[in-house]
Amino acid sequence: MPAIKASATGRIGDENYTGVIAKTVLDELNGLFLTGTLRLSLKPTHIALGSGTKVATKYDDALENEFARYPLTQLTQANGITTALVNLPASGANINATEFGIFAGDILIARANVDISKNNNSILNLIWTLTIQEA
Repeated sequence: MPAIKASATGRIGDENYTGVIAKTVLDELNGLFLTGTLRLSLKPTHIALGSGTKVATKYDDALENEFARYPLTQLTQANGITTALVNLPASGANINATEFGIFAGDILIARANVDISKNNNSILNLIWTLTIQEA
């Protein structure tokens, strides 16, 4: 059975963050080679922010303390790379977040620890880049 190499990188403003792919997602991707089908939809739908401080691990199935979830503004896929974007306009609320996740419905795809702030005078782009390929 081929091995899968999966990675997740979060970008908020000018900062990059390494995300941890959830074990649920890795198990599902490995199962794809055995059955030829996915049992779960892993199409990204939302990006979430939270105030949790627990270190991100592959065993996470949610953010520790989620306070906001935003539907994707844009989703692109090409050559095994999926890019998900949420744009928070200047008119949005003040935000101070320490965790950042991407979800497919209620399934956590990846989580990262971050340190971001946004006030109502600034625009903030939240981007996740997911790469999945045979190793």
